[in-house]
Parts: sequence; structure tokens; C-alpha cells
Amino acid sequence: MPTRTITLAEPAAQWIDDRVRDDGYPNADAYIAALVEREREEAEKLAALHAALNEGERSGVSPYTVEQVFANARARHAHAG
Repeated sequence: MPTRTITLAEPAAQWIDDRVRDDGYPNADAYIAALVEREREEAEKLAALHAALNEGERSGVSPYTVEQVFANARARHAHAG
């Protein structure tokens, strides 16, 4: 596993120490790994959202009214559950 050495200002270092102590991480490495994983997951979600928004923009204007869109969504949701 690659090793990284980082230098942090005291407030950031203290924040990490507090998270390790208060949130049950075994050490700073585990906290940083969890933080990076959460950031990666959030970046993936954001990329998916951007892709969906771009797809929606490319699809053009819907021929349906707002009421029809919500009625269709409610019907799909009712059949899914």
C-alpha cells in the first residue's frame, strides 16, 4: 500500500485527532481513508446527477403537463412498491 506524508495546520490536525477519539476510528489513517472514500462516493453521485441533468436537457421539452408528470410518477411508484 502506498505511503503518503502530509503536513497539516494545527486546526486540521486537531480535527482529525478529535474524530479519531470521538467517532471511534482506530487511528488517523483509518479516518483519512474513510474521509477519502466518502469524498469519492460523493463525487460519483455528483457525476451521475450531472449526467442525468444533461440527459434531461438534451431530451427537450416534455409534451406532458406538470400534473401528468406527477400522476405518472405516482403511478410508477405505486406499482413499484
